Amino acid sequence: MARMAKLDRLLTLVNALHDTSDGLTLDEMAEAIGADRRTAERLRDVIRLHFDLEELPDDRRKRFRIVGSLRRVFTRPNAAEIAAVQEAAAAARRSGAAQAPLLEEGIAWMVR
Repeated sequence: MARMAKLDRLLTLVNALHDTSDGLTLDEMAEAIGADRRTAERLRDVIRLHFDLEELPDDRRKRFRIVGSLRRVFTRPNAAEIAAVQEAAAAARRSGAAQAPLLEEGIAWMVR
């Protein structure tokens, strides 16, 4: 398991940041992964590159959390898929189909 310890820490922190509604401070992140504050800070910076990490002010400290679904990061649609849904939404809107608003909401969610 030693070979995978760094990856295990990173994934543990990703899950902790996703599971909290209030966010975590750097000290809380360090505690969650059993490391020092500087390690938590470096991992936070890596996570920020790949996830929607929200920064929340909390008095003099900052709290961080991952917003949205973790799956979304790994299942982002490509441009062709978005264009296909946009075309379907436009056709549904023109025909007055009941699902047109749902398709348009889906597009808004996909391009966030």
